[in-house]
Amino acid sequence: MKAESVLVLVLLLFSVTIFNSCGSNSPVYPPGTVSVSGLVRGLLNIPLDNVKITIKDKSFTTLSDGKFSFDNVTSPYDIYIKDSVRQYEAIYKNVNTDNLVINLPIFISQGLAEYNISVHYPAITPQPKGKLYFMDDEKDFAGIKDIGASVTDISVNAPPNLTLTGKIFFLSYTTDPNEHVNDYKYFASKNNVTVVSGATTEVTFLQEEMIPADEETVTCVINQPQGNNFSTSWFFLNFYNKRISYYASSMAIETYSTNNISVLMPKNLPVEFTPTLLTASDGTYGNSQQTNILPKTGTNVQINISPAPYVLTPEDYATNVDLSTVFSFQKQSISNILFFSMWDTVSNISYNLCTSDNSITLSMLSPILTNLSPNRSYPYSIEQAGVNILTVGEFLRDRNTIQSFRGNGILRHFTSKP
Repeated sequence: MKAESVLVLVLLLFSVTIFNSCGSNSPVYPPGTVSVSGLVRGLLNIPLDNVKITIKDKSFTTLSDGKFSFDNVTSPYDIYIKDSVRQYEAIYKNVNTDNLVINLPIFISQGLAEYNISVHYPAITPQPKGKLYFMDDEKDFAGIKDIGASVTDISVNAPPNLTLTGKIFFLSYTTDPNEHVNDYKYFASKNNVTVVSGATTEVTFLQEEMIPADEETVTCVINQPQGNNFSTSWFFLNFYNKRISYYASSMAIETYSTNNISVLMPKNLPVEFTPTLLTASDGTYGNSQQTNILPKTGTNVQINISPAPYVLTPEDYATNVDLSTVFSFQKQSISNILFFSMWDTVSNISYNLCTSDNSITLSMLSPILTNLSPNRSYPYSIEQAGVNILTVGEFLRDRNTIQSFRGNGILRHFTSKP
């Protein structure tokens, strides 16, 4: 795979969605009074400031750390998110957990600093291909780069004035003319690598630290649902068993464009890793992106892809829609969480609702949406999220899993009453 960054790859796939959250292992509570705290962040785990958080009659505006807190909240509760600066509003319905991380599809480039690492290693002849990957242990910032001949520079984008401490992983391999891996060469890793903004951290792997890597072939069959067309799959190695805002903590190895694939799996690595396959496909009702954990050995491994959800009512391009119109959905069994998103293209505002219900009315978007402009066309879409998640509270707490599912329904439209 030629892309230099797994972040870019997965951001392209999920640039308009909200991904599984990572926070503390917060319990889900029965009805009662709780103290609620959390974090709002955008793409690449950047905390978002000036976001207004409202629970019932209490509001809190985030500062540069993106954090918020509320006392004496009756559970379950609805939480309202309003980012006036970046024109994004959302509601999460019937939340019943006390510690939240809310990931918004917002990319912030201003004010970020570069954290640079220069990694040196013995030259390998002939020069193989491969990846260098840095992952911060606590703050969840990452960077990845294709390796060079004997030195590779990695840049990590993060807020300024931080100290990042994490791990570096090195993996080299050779490829055939079709860019598929045919031989793993060397693996190396280093812990407790500290990086600060405004300086370059020098890291050196010695020859004795370069461990020869072996491999084993795992054959897989990707089973698409009826109406789905195959698109693309990506093979990743995950060295952290958790998912991070909008991307997994992963090393992208190669790409496939068929439903029958042979994955060359590395063997005998001295660290734990989880191999995964991200499959993106289009279908009758929309597109889906699903990450499955692969076994490290095996043949004829079956990977079943779930289709996208779809709208039952109203029909596409429905007219005379108002706040009481019922929108009903057919969800897939993989998850119970649904996002409804609509856009006011005149005001350039996005309205979003996260729910576990099978139907909604636009009145459920109150107070972020209190009326529809007369006789205006509104585009909207639905999206199903997560794996084996039943409630919005579960979705907003730490799932600590790299399995994921996003099913995006096709874009639809309605016209409001005159």
